[in-house]
Amino acid sequence: MVVTPSAPPSSFAGRIHFFDISSKGQGNLQSWSPATLRIRQTLNYKRIPYTESFLDYPDIARFYSTFSIPSNPMAGRPTLPAILHYDHDGVLVKAMGDSLPIAEYLDAVAPDAPQVVPRSVGTGYGRLGRLVNAALRPFKVTMPADVVISKIPSTLNERSRVWFVQDRRQGDDPLHRSPEDWLVGEDVDALWRAWEERGLRYLVDLLSVSRTEDDDDDVVAGPFLLGEKPVFADFVVAGIFTWFRRGSEDDFRRIMAVSPVLVAHYAACEEFVLGQGKVVVWDVERGCVRE
Repeated sequence: MVVTPSAPPSSFAGRIHFFDISSKGQGNLQSWSPATLRIRQTLNYKRIPYTESFLDYPDIARFYSTFSIPSNPMAGRPTLPAILHYDHDGVLVKAMGDSLPIAEYLDAVAPDAPQVVPRSVGTGYGRLGRLVNAALRPFKVTMPADVVISKIPSTLNERSRVWFVQDRRQGDDPLHRSPEDWLVGEDVDALWRAWEERGLRYLVDLLSVSRTEDDDDDVVAGPFLLGEKPVFADFVVAGIFTWFRRGSEDDFRRIMAVSPVLVAHYAACEEFVLGQGKVVVWDVERGCVRE
């Protein structure tokens, strides 16, 4: 059984405006970034009302500057997700980026909604943090990220594609190649097999025995990492799988073919992946919704 809230949290005041990265996708298939999908899922799971806008890559730095949002030093560049929180009178309460701090902030401003980073203090996870790190291990150690990154340019509009290729060529590849060329000479099938055997199988084992957030006792297994209710770590996993899916449906099917456990987890998260707020066009020059 999957436990989800049936109504918006009564404790939440105001409105969230959520910022995602644009792509060629239409409707609820436009969202593709594993980082932004974490917050999309968080908002949809909590039933927090929100509007949303999609920004092209070249506009993200300008947006950050307009609202004086500090960049995450780990990212090395301004990136999304980001949110603006307005009160009922339309006054800006908070502007922030980075998925984990945003998730913790949403927990704080909607305390009667399910907590996705339970018992967090600042950016510390406690025991849940160990679970997050365990869930991320298959992606940090063996994930063939270049497989999906090489396909991202084809999913972007031309303006973002040019920016993305140039940025990754300069900053992420010692040979300064375009991402589309990163797999040239690589044994792609070997990359996949290593991930399936040493990464995804570990995740299957982790999902097969759910745990409580309070102690180390095993509980009845559910589709999520902690049983019947998702937490931030679940949204991290589902976001990465969706990232692969937007790049290639065949790649996504290969991931799901590893185990029915992964199929069940993704199916349980999919309504949060696909949910949308009201989409409005953001005027980057004026720093407001375009009328």
